[in-house]
Amino acid sequence: MAKDINLKAPIVNGDWNVSFSDEQHIEHVLMAAPGHFKNAPLIGVNMTDYINSTLSPTTVAELEKKIRLNLEADGAKNISVSVDPATSTINTHGVY
Repeated sequence: MAKDINLKAPIVNGDWNVSFSDEQHIEHVLMAAPGHFKNAPLIGVNMTDYINSTLSPTTVAELEKKIRLNLEADGAKNISVSVDPATSTINTHGVY
């Protein structure tokens, strides 16, 4: 038997709650593989390829470049990308 899905709409003061979605959009680009988006088949970093991989300086540079190019191709402006191999942390920022 299927479970009921309870989706609560983000409604505030009787209207849809709309806010900036830039961070969520960047996350989608990072996690998607090329071919995931039908309207932009070349966009996608496919971060799952980097799980449990060694982040050598060369890999870090390639990953930062790949992230920057994908975000630029997707229309982001003022992009900043930093990858910390010690903590496996990726910090990205862009404005759509």
